[in-house]
Amino acid sequence: KLCMVMEYVEGITLEAYLQKYGPANEEKAIRWAVSLTEVLGYLHDQKPEMIYRDLKPSNIMVLPDGNIRLVDLGAVHVAAYGLHNNELLAGTPGYSPPEQWQKGSVCKESDVYALGMVLHEMLTALQPVSGCQKRRPVREYDRSISHSLERVIENCIREQPQERYHSKKKKKKELLSCSKK
Repeated sequence: KLCMVMEYVEGITLEAYLQKYGPANEEKAIRWAVSLTEVLGYLHDQKPEMIYRDLKPSNIMVLPDGNIRLVDLGAVHVAAYGLHNNELLAGTPGYSPPEQWQKGSVCKESDVYALGMVLHEMLTALQPVSGCQKRRPVREYDRSISHSLERVIENCIREQPQERYHSKKKKKKELLSCSKK
């Protein structure tokens, strides 16, 4: 049997935070992206694998101490339920990857794509565009953002899932190396 326990989380959504304070600085965005990498990695490592499917700033809470918490697990896809992909459509345009909307299929790399889109928004405070328009690289909005962090984002949001990060460890290592530069 499945049981979902929810706790009250004090703070504001990342969406509200960005509207109120503007873009996060690079150090804070990296710290938050590492936290999200950890929690998504935890979900992906479960047996059966769990795919979050709806990562976006309104599902991330910024706590009073500056840490973040992922909320609203209602769209999580658990492979063991035996449902067909077309019964599992969920997500938010602009954050969800192409395969989620075009084919109705999800994998852990789908969450990686959404993480890249959220990280881009953390640094620019601009919501993603949906449709055929492409999001411009973060350094076009702010030249002070490191090339290495821009590369991490670009690796996350590649069109094809097999071209995105597959390893939580590698993504976390590259994020942490950005903060040291």
